[in-house]
Amino acid sequence: SLSMTWCWFNYLFKLTHHLRAGPLSPSSLIARTLVANPVVVYGSVEYFNRAGTPETPRELTGHNCVIHTRHPKGDRWRFKGPKGTVEVKVSGNLQSNDGEALHEAVLNGHGLGRFPIWLCGPEVESGAIRRVLTGYRVESSNLQVHVLYPPNKHLAAKVRRFIDFLVERFAHQRFWGRGDTEFNAG
Repeated sequence: SLSMTWCWFNYLFKLTHHLRAGPLSPSSLIARTLVANPVVVYGSVEYFNRAGTPETPRELTGHNCVIHTRHPKGDRWRFKGPKGTVEVKVSGNLQSNDGEALHEAVLNGHGLGRFPIWLCGPEVESGAIRRVLTGYRVESSNLQVHVLYPPNKHLAAKVRRFIDFLVERFAHQRFWGRGDTEFNAG
């Protein structure tokens, strides 16, 4: 088990906008979805050569999975597939609250992990890791990326331009999903 210390400071009262990846907490802020952030299961070629490649979610019980402890029920992975939803209790020799440490472990052949596509896109393209269980969609918490801003009727022009820049920039990223909805986060 590896535990990394991290703190999140809420400076929103000093800022005019804020980026957030993950589930939104109820608030009076406006949340503009910049991009979807789908999660999939990956492993390295080295790992697959040693342990084999799972074909169904249930086969994950026979694999070493790296587990993100910041996620509620991080050892229970849910998938939606051709026969409905399946939840699998996974286990492994590395649990951590640090996604980068888990990502490095998977890159170095230590197991399978669940990660957002943007994090692993370059390594998939280079052949260092492969996505598995492509016939299944990982069901996870809402991991969309949002820009949050106060519900002012008249945003400062520079804030509006920055939000528009983010929307445009994320729309053209190769390893991200797409989103373009606006809604009240509360």
